[in-house]
Amino acid sequence: MKKTLALILSVLMLISATAGCGTTAATPSDSPSASAAAESSVSAEASTSAEAGKIVTDPGTFPVVTEKATYTCVVATGPFVEDMATNKFTTYYEDKTNVHIEWQVISEQGKEEKVSIILASGDLPDFFMNASVPDMEVKYGTQEGLIIPVDDLITNNMMYLQEAMATYPVGSMDTMRQVDGKLYGLPTMSDCFHCANSAKMWINKKWLDKLGLAVPTTTTEFEAVLKAFKEKDPNGNGKQDEIPLVGAIKGGWHNTVDKFLLNAFLYYDMDINPDSDAGTNAGWFMTADKKVDTALNKDSYKAGLGWLNGLYNQGLLYDGSFTQDNTQLTQLVENPDAELVGCVPGGWGGTYAKVPGERYSQYVTLPPLKGPDGVQGAITFPQLPWNSLWITSNAKNPEVIARWADWLYTVEGSLTVRRGFKDVAWRAPTDGEMGINGKPAVWTQLIPWNDSEPQNETWTRLGVFAETDALRLGQTTDLGLERTSMEGLELFLFEQTSQNYRPYAQFEKVVPPLKFSDETMSELVTMKVEFGKYVKQANVEFITGKKDLTKDWDAYISGLDSVGLPKILEIYNAAYTSIYAGK
Repeated sequence: MKKTLALILSVLMLISATAGCGTTAATPSDSPSASAAAESSVSAEASTSAEAGKIVTDPGTFPVVTEKATYTCVVATGPFVEDMATNKFTTYYEDKTNVHIEWQVISEQGKEEKVSIILASGDLPDFFMNASVPDMEVKYGTQEGLIIPVDDLITNNMMYLQEAMATYPVGSMDTMRQVDGKLYGLPTMSDCFHCANSAKMWINKKWLDKLGLAVPTTTTEFEAVLKAFKEKDPNGNGKQDEIPLVGAIKGGWHNTVDKFLLNAFLYYDMDINPDSDAGTNAGWFMTADKKVDTALNKDSYKAGLGWLNGLYNQGLLYDGSFTQDNTQLTQLVENPDAELVGCVPGGWGGTYAKVPGERYSQYVTLPPLKGPDGVQGAITFPQLPWNSLWITSNAKNPEVIARWADWLYTVEGSLTVRRGFKDVAWRAPTDGEMGINGKPAVWTQLIPWNDSEPQNETWTRLGVFAETDALRLGQTTDLGLERTSMEGLELFLFEQTSQNYRPYAQFEKVVPPLKFSDETMSELVTMKVEFGKYVKQANVEFITGKKDLTKDWDAYISGLDSVGLPKILEIYNAAYTSIYAGK
């Protein structure tokens, strides 16, 4: 198998080398039959044979095996790791676990094509790491059995993974289950506290102070502040050139103006960027009785669009917000002749300004506004684990791989595989050291983290690990740092999020990841594209007045049925029920 896999990878390298010359790889032969592979999958997952019992040590102990074991792994990596075989962490971990990995390295570029060829060949490695295809778990797991389920492997062998998952909300593991209710991969956890409420609005505090205005708390107060920005010359140049509110529809990160503002009317998460996925952030939400629904046909959505249209008609909302990208947005904020911008949406300051910089330092986050009916909420993007290691039906004693991966979910394991070795790249905190979250620190960084330049100390972005909120926010920091400096960035984002957004988070309204069979996905693809195009275009046209909310709303509602809304909701609710019902 090893020689065959090496030959396949050699061919893949040749394909990559000739791709620029227009060469197209031939379609490989079909993979083994689903029935035979499924039988292999079942036996692999349940492998608790006498042989395995002799060589695998108890969970949490080292080495993992009493006799040296060798496994093959296809891993997709980039220039940030020089050589997986000689990497310092690789050799350290082999000594610790007594498990030798024969690495079959493929490039991150074009990895999906390469993984597809390997899977179709039927000559598999023992596991894949950071190398997959979109249908890795549906086609090659639930249907063909080439990727095995790992539920029992986790329960019986992975105490550290289970401890890490216990820090997440109940049911988080279910978000990784497939259509048959099983888990087919081992997760990576890389939490980002401020990312969970990243649809922020930033307001020019310098202008508020100059005009003697308080931070607005309602839609009415916000509109009054925008008018003051427009009419009272806060930049002091004697011209009415101020732009009260501006965003961007392309690029960036949450730079669209409607996303933050419409949550004063109802829970709304649609991304009107024409290039975004209409299947995820497209106005879906969970109702109180656990049904998937849409915000886009509600009267409160109509009311919110009407308010935004009013801002637009008064010249308070910049017209270019619906055509420009975030580079053009940054140019407006950084205009060298005068300060122009009053309010701007964005996940962080770097999406609209130079960081650090004078203009950037003028902005603070605006908490969610309370709407006319008392609605006040922040869009929420739960930070969930995602799978990045898949064990194949080729692996003998797959519990060895599970045990090998388990330590990487500990605090020490995660820091070592990502950051470097203890007392070299990081150390345990001393008494009195505080973390970003204001609690006693968990770890202290000793050298800057390098996750982009070539190095051979750690795996940086590769492998599985558990960089949970507690770990990331537990990094020692100086609580006296200037918040607008690069050094104070994480502290600033944590404070702004925890104070102004997390109290308004709406985790219960977020539609969890939904999984579909190949047949259902094929049906969804065209509908999602048509639906997304229709609702995004209508949103912009209602705000800018190209469509009239009085005359054209009923036709818009009828059009939702024409582009498949009832069918999409039917499919989504069936998918939700199949995985999450009763949990």
